[in-house]
Amino acid sequence: MNPLTLALVAKAESALATAERELAVRVRPNYDAVCHHAGMCVERYLKARLMEDRIPFPEYTRHLVVLLELCLEQDARWDVFRSHLRAITTFEFQAADPEYVTTFEAAQESLELCMAFRRAARAQLGF
Repeated sequence: MNPLTLALVAKAESALATAERELAVRVRPNYDAVCHHAGMCVERYLKARLMEDRIPFPEYTRHLVVLLELCLEQDARWDVFRSHLRAITTFEFQAADPEYVTTFEAAQESLELCMAFRRAARAQLGF
């Protein structure tokens, strides 16, 4: 496996761990951080897949559906995650809005959608 793919997977797992920890916090939890790190986890798995398949991708894009579109060129089965990734992107962008208050439910849903995608991504990458 490409060393950069492994590095992206490691970063994805770190983001997931941060999201899980923050969702479990009982005093002053940061639900914005849960949404952000769930999005980072998915983004890094998408980029790992693209890296492993040697598909060029825009390095600085954060929109998960844009990255998904590139992955679909290699494996159309990932299209089942389109609505998941759109929702995660929405949660992440809302969390960045200073006027938006992220709820526990939104953070929990973002993390659950992330975990579903993560399972598929890890299987595709051979983990």
